[in-house]
Amino acid sequence: MGAEVIKIERLGGEETRYHAPWVRKQSAYWVQYNSGKKSVSMDLRKEAGKKILRSLIKVSDVLVQNFRPGTIEEMGFGYDALKTLNPRMIMVNVSAYGQFGPYRDQIGYDPIGQTMSGIAMVTGEDGMPPIRAGVPIIDRTTALHSAIGTLAALHERSISGEGQCIDVCLADSGYSLTEI
Repeated sequence: MGAEVIKIERLGGEETRYHAPWVRKQSAYWVQYNSGKKSVSMDLRKEAGKKILRSLIKVSDVLVQNFRPGTIEEMGFGYDALKTLNPRMIMVNVSAYGQFGPYRDQIGYDPIGQTMSGIAMVTGEDGMPPIRAGVPIIDRTTALHSAIGTLAALHERSISGEGQCIDVCLADSGYSLTEI
């Protein structure tokens, strides 16, 4: 769709850079999910990293983040802080259970999302224990929900001139698949 994507990784690079299988000295897994993206490694808890991120926010359209709820605010980059730097900024918060509610502090990833949402209960053989889907369906559905929400926010911004904050979570994505 023509977006320039700059992925911010922790110092040393994100964990999936080191997952096998390897193709030409690169993780095939990492390449699959990050082809076409630019990436930069920085420590957002240090002022030097924060300064770089502030400069990127001023010229960016969308910030997608997946820290635990409250973490990005502790770093000084909650939505209110982003709006002061760039009122047209769209922020997408991706977490396991959303930014609010009783499970907000719990970690989560695809297998947990599959079990908590009930996907594992409807997968597999009748009379057998629950089993995960063969693909990371919750991660992929959450990514789709994030993209759809971002596109809607970009459209709204073209009308209103204002950005907005979006909350997308693995649990809701899983629940949406069990409502069929």
